[in-house]
Amino acid sequence: MRPQYKDYRMDNFRTNLGNLIKAVRKDIEHMGKDCEAYGHDRAVLAERHFDIDESPIRNSWHRSEARELLKVDMELGLHKEMKSKELFLSRQEYQAFELEVFCKAIYAAVDKKDKMRFRMEMKKIRAPAPQPSSDDWVSVPRHDDIPSR
Repeated sequence: MRPQYKDYRMDNFRTNLGNLIKAVRKDIEHMGKDCEAYGHDRAVLAERHFDIDESPIRNSWHRSEARELLKVDMELGLHKEMKSKELFLSRQEYQAFELEVFCKAIYAAVDKKDKMRFRMEMKKIRAPAPQPSSDDWVSVPRHDDIPSR
């Protein structure tokens, strides 16, 4: 053993090591159960995502070409110039989805942009004040340099 361990009794070391090994085994067991549960949940989610009863189009907006086209149209400001239904009818790609899904995508994008703008404004407010350079420092007289009255 190392010299720095000589101060400790060997029976305490063995007990503590045994407790540590038990704790690690328990953690590994919990990790195995967590991995099984995670795998189960992913399988359920994948099965549900492609369930026949649900519309596969409704679930695939985030992977669609329509989503990318909507981003372009929103950058051009078309969502402000046109009503949602008019914009929806303007492209064939949009019409592969329900109007409700399309409108929610517009609202979500606008909301995301507003939240990001707000976060950036808050970040500017919280930013530390610029530190003055050494040229900005003014010499302040010390207490004992001030003449008494």
